[in-house]
Amino acid sequence: MRKQKYRVSILIPVHNEEKLIGECLKNLSMLPLNKFEIIVGLDGCTDRTEKIAKKFGFVRIIKSKERVGKAEMLNILFDHAMGEFLIIHDVDWRFIFNKDSIGRFLEDIGNESLGGIVLPPHNLPFLKNKSIANNEYLNAAVALHYFHKFLLEKQTKLINGRLHVDKTKLLYPFPVNIIRNIPMRMKTVADDLERFYYLIDSNYDILIYNTPTMPYFEIVKKSFTREEHIRRRIRGHITRKQLEKFYRKRINYRKLYISFMIYVIKNIPTIRSDVFKILAWQMRIIQAYLKSGEYEVQSPLTLWEMRDGR
Repeated sequence: MRKQKYRVSILIPVHNEEKLIGECLKNLSMLPLNKFEIIVGLDGCTDRTEKIAKKFGFVRIIKSKERVGKAEMLNILFDHAMGEFLIIHDVDWRFIFNKDSIGRFLEDIGNESLGGIVLPPHNLPFLKNKSIANNEYLNAAVALHYFHKFLLEKQTKLINGRLHVDKTKLLYPFPVNIIRNIPMRMKTVADDLERFYYLIDSNYDILIYNTPTMPYFEIVKKSFTREEHIRRRIRGHITRKQLEKFYRKRINYRKLYISFMIYVIKNIPTIRSDVFKILAWQMRIIQAYLKSGEYEVQSPLTLWEMRDGR
């Protein structure tokens, strides 16, 4: 019997997410399910996540009895996906879309040269219209908004009125959570940045959505503690070393952050009220860098658990 083909497979790796999985799937149920398949990867779940997911009849469920971590769970889901394109969807995100934006997205992925799509980092740059839970999250989110704008200015180009990655001017990888269904295996825990390098090395074009008129992710959780934030940054430092090892893409951090601060200074008139948030974010990066040498990560699973204790 011939397997059904889909335009898009949405892959959701989860570990004990009974509090979030229901709302996540309810939101995705509004997609045109004749074109989208939804696959939930249960990574050693011991709570009610599976029971809740089964209530949504359109969902395919793939199980791992033991916890293997996000990277390996994605590799398992890649083997089961039947879509032309894949959307990697964390359970604590909401995929924001409407009929028109989904229609334009489906048109875009018909381009055979397109390998992936960069979305704004979570609900940015639309953050200021959202309610924020605490200052630690707000500082990081606002700073990332400007860092993303900086990268857009430095390493993109316009082609027929659309933003594309300019491979000749790369300072830092964009996170990619929409990717063509091509043979690839996650080797690091920095899976979104790893996918960017994989597409660049495979000579694919990468499109950028940076407007609320196109689909984007909104993050559900809008708070974290100082300790959680530093732990995430430590994890980021270590995983970027993995990227350097496997993809031989050495990032010149001195050039990167000097260029970013020059960008901030040049734009002081428009971002004056947010400068201290940017400086607070950079202070966390420095703190995490100094502490990262204390950690000896034994496995990708341990490294993933450093992100937020899940």
